Amino acid sequence: MLALALFMILQMGDLLVAVEARKSAKSAGSKPVATGESAVETITHREFETKVVQSDEPWLLEFYAPWCGHCKRLEPIFESTATALKGDVRVGKVDGPDNLALMLRFGVSGFPSIFAIRDKKTYVFNGHRTQVMLERFALNPAEHGEAMSTLADPLGPVGRAKGAVAGVGMRVMDAHDHIQREFKLSNSLAWFVVFFLSFLAVIVATMMASGIFFFLGEGNKSGLHSDPAAQAPPRRPHQD
Repeated sequence: MLALALFMILQMGDLLVAVEARKSAKSAGSKPVATGESAVETITHREFETKVVQSDEPWLLEFYAPWCGHCKRLEPIFESTATALKGDVRVGKVDGPDNLALMLRFGVSGFPSIFAIRDKKTYVFNGHRTQVMLERFALNPAEHGEAMSTLADPLGPVGRAKGAVAGVGMRVMDAHDHIQREFKLSNSLAWFVVFFLSFLAVIVATMMASGIFFFLGEGNKSGLHSDPAAQAPPRRPHQD
């Protein structure tokens, strides 16, 4: 339990740092407007499980930030790479500041960060960001990339746990921002409301679970103490 609590505290600390990055991204400027149909799919944390994890197809993923100059220079190269890989590897991009749960799950610390997912294993790209190198990495990541360890792999049990913790944290922070904006509360008062409502939700859920177990237990007791005569099969009439 202590290890789990420490793990959650560390993840929440990383989440707070990432939130500051998201605020910086929003203040730095708006996202570039895409023109035309792109061969690069947009991936969010809401659809990552169904679109990527549950897919048997290999993926090439880029984590980017709208304000990142290196990401902007990579954009046409990544688009050409996606076009060349069409039919062999699916190519996607993730807006890191807008998808902090995924960013923390992959351990992204800078932009752009490029990963390949093949056979339920994740690889990191550390080469030159050219189309040739990206294609080689996407088609054979085991040879042209670095495999992530079991503990660091976002598709592993630890990675899933990190994503779950970060996802809960993001929902809490989104609730805080919404309450602060809608009711024009101070930062500390908005946090108080969020934690009070969370505590209340836990109490209600606990009471509901206790009630369900109580009624199930009472039902089992009534079944055990029912009249045995009522359960006995009817006797056949006696024949002389």
